[in-house]
Formats: sequence, structure tokens, C-alpha cells
Amino acid sequence: MTVEAAPRIIELRAPQAMQHAHTYGTNGIILELEIALAPALEWDEYLIALRDADAAFVCAERIAHTPGIIKRETALFDASVATYFKKLAPHLETGEHAVIAVSSSSNRETLAQIVNESGGRIAFQQTGAAAKTTQHTLLEYCWNHTTLHALRSDKSLTYLQTTYAYGREREQLALLSRRAGDVILNHLEFIRDARGRVICSGLPLIRFTDEDQLRELMALHRECGVGVKDPHVYTLEDGSGHGAMSPASWEAKRRFDPAGLLNPGKLRGNR
Repeated sequence: MTVEAAPRIIELRAPQAMQHAHTYGTNGIILELEIALAPALEWDEYLIALRDADAAFVCAERIAHTPGIIKRETALFDASVATYFKKLAPHLETGEHAVIAVSSSSNRETLAQIVNESGGRIAFQQTGAAAKTTQHTLLEYCWNHTTLHALRSDKSLTYLQTTYAYGREREQLALLSRRAGDVILNHLEFIRDARGRVICSGLPLIRFTDEDQLRELMALHRECGVGVKDPHVYTLEDGSGHGAMSPASWEAKRRFDPAGLLNPGKLRGNR
């Protein structure tokens, strides 16, 4: 719905609908959303433990990239991050890195083989049905749930949102580790981008000292070729990582919100 003296109801089909993705209510009011569905699957949840950081990355990467494994989630956590998962502590030994994977029940043998070849162990597993019964799913340790678990124990922590260059992830992680040391506690999510590639998106925990340090760390990521978004600002341009809304999204705002009434203050360049 447009925001005009005489509001219009407009139906947008993809890719026009994407002009409103991640624009935070600045260029239109969505009344109804139609999305595609996929067949329902039986899921298994795995907590995988590995002693070696490189082996942990390879394990997570192989699970994420293996086309024969139908995946819902693949995430990698440094041992320092996994220590904040208090309910999972009985399953993890000190110093172990963790991979959380959620995959189709039909892929159990393939996943177990990858874990074994990576030198890891399945520290805990459950079916999706069991997770519903206990109301304790491993998905609640992924994405920004990770940050919330950590903040329960240490309020001094903060986080960033990062995107690693396809094919350069391990190189960039090693470079950041050399430059920043243990200030960055890595948490990676393996996702598929718009081109169909499996890439690494990061939500690293940061041992925060002050705002200057945070700006320096963001600059360091960019020097290493890692995309970084600032989750500590409220303006879209400053937090987006690319400095501005796309021209198509600005055009949508001009058409659907000509007076600039939607979410005022969210855009620095409101026009």
C-alpha cells in the first residue's frame, strides 16, 4: 500500500518485490506476502565437536557444500564461542570447536562419514520430532541467538555482521586472526547466495573495549576483503555495508512514499 492522500494497493511480483527487502519499512507498507513452499522433510539436528579449528572449518564447509545432503542449517563456532552454550556444556569438552548441522534424516550416513573423515565426533543428535517434544532445538544456538547466549554470561561482548569472499574464507579468517588476535570470536553461518553459491556469513563476537576499537575492527575487515555491516547504528545507509539503498529501492520510495512519511530518520538521504 502506498502512503498518499489516496492510497493505492499495488501487487508486486519478483524481482520488483525485492525492492522492499531489507529496506526496513522506508518505501512502502506490505499488506500481504506470498512465498513459495518446499516439501516438508524430517530433520535431524547434530552438535559436532572437533579439536582442530581448521578441521572444524573443513567439516562445516563439506557439509554445506555436499549436494547430496539436504540442509536446513550449517554453522561453525570457535571453542571460545561454544563455551557460552550452557545447556550444551555436558556434550562438549574444553577446547572443542562446534558445528551445528540440521539435515534431512535421509542423509545420516553421509553426514556421519564427513564427521568421521574430519576427525570430529557427533557430540549430540536428535530428531526434529524430539526437538518439538522437548522444546529444545539446536537452531536456537544459531544466527543471532548465539550473540544472546553469550551476552547472558558476558555483557561486555558485542558483535559484527560480516560476509567473506567466496573461495577466500579460510585465507581471510587466518589474516584476521593474525591481525586481531583473540578479540574476534568467530561464528560462521553457511548460506546460499543469490547466485546459488554456498558462502560464509559471519556474526563474530567481539571483546569490546570502546567505539574506536570497533571502528578499527570494521576497517580491518574491509582491508582483508571481508564485507562488514555495522549493527550498532539505526540509519540504513550506515548499517548496510554498501553505503546506500539501491537506486531501484529509492525509486520505489519516491513512487510509494512521495512525502517521505515512512520510518522517518531511518534514511540519512531521505528524499
